[in-house]
Amino acid sequence: MSGTRDGAMRRATALDEETLRRDYARNLDNRLQAAMLGVLALGAALYPLALQWLVGVIGLRPLATVLAVAGVAAALRSAPTAARLARAGTAATAALAALAGSIVPLLLLAPAIHAALAWMFLSSLRDEQSIIERAAKTIQPAAPDFIGPYCRGVTMLWGIVFAFNAAVLIVVSLTAPVQTWQSVAGYGIWTCMGILTAGEFLVRKTYFRNYWYRGPFEQIWSRLFPADATPMGRRSAAHIAEVRAKLGLDSQ
Repeated sequence: MSGTRDGAMRRATALDEETLRRDYARNLDNRLQAAMLGVLALGAALYPLALQWLVGVIGLRPLATVLAVAGVAAALRSAPTAARLARAGTAATAALAALAGSIVPLLLLAPAIHAALAWMFLSSLRDEQSIIERAAKTIQPAAPDFIGPYCRGVTMLWGIVFAFNAAVLIVVSLTAPVQTWQSVAGYGIWTCMGILTAGEFLVRKTYFRNYWYRGPFEQIWSRLFPADATPMGRRSAAHIAEVRAKLGLDSQ
């Protein structure tokens, strides 16, 4: 019986190693995924800065019409009902700007984006894995399950931040000059979010003390905050050592 059990354990270990190697082969270049997310964030940040220029070059009604058509096309391609409704709402808002000849509906697209992101983040808290945990395990296939509670906290934080952004932008869109809206929606909010992102990264690195990549930053941070100084750091270090051993990363 023990031989059978040992054989099953060896097969399970081999499967784990095979799964890890397959997942890493699919996600080898994490920089590509980070770049794609960066492009999306850059587009959302540049929209407020480019809107007035686009209106001046293309004209308000033509620009609103293009956005409305793009919103309809995106809605038709969307499978989830919530995504379809959100994109249809974007198309309707842009169509209203075209019909009314007013820039205000186009200003309201910015808070609509933040509201949609808030809903996306907060609604994921009902799932077994939050959106942050799913993203972490997509980028880093070997991410352990014990990151779950932290990821849920960060997901809630970002959901609240996006909801707050949406509320601020609605007020600014309806009450302030376009130049003020441009500054708040373009520079102000995204600067604050950049600072928050950097702060969360440092908090996460200090809490988990996960030094997987061993680059210059991690070498410095591991001296300031050694992994073996905290229970979570030791847990992270043990997990990293196990995964790197299975992948043969430290065998050279």
